Amino acid sequence: MKRGRLEIIESILLICKNGAKKTEIVYKANLNFKNAETYLKWLNDREMIMKDGRFFKLTSRGSELLFKVIVKDLPLYKGVWSYGNHGVAPVSKLMQ
Repeated sequence: MKRGRLEIIESILLICKNGAKKTEIVYKANLNFKNAETYLKWLNDREMIMKDGRFFKLTSRGSELLFKVIVKDLPLYKGVWSYGNHGVAPVSKLMQ
């Protein structure tokens, strides 16, 4: 099934939450370098992410968008997400 743009953007924002290099983003978001470059430029132009040396990092504006996307989809996750001190993460990951 083909992913939509919002799903890809959500993936990239989650990956950039703690800082990530382009290669990491490409592999974790399952994109090719050309598509990744397009999304990274789009997100950077809109100040959702910023480039800090070789790392892409989430900005406060990107965090707000990510939160809104996850809250919008919250019924789909059925309580799987936690908003505690650990940031946004699946509860199963927090329990490990």
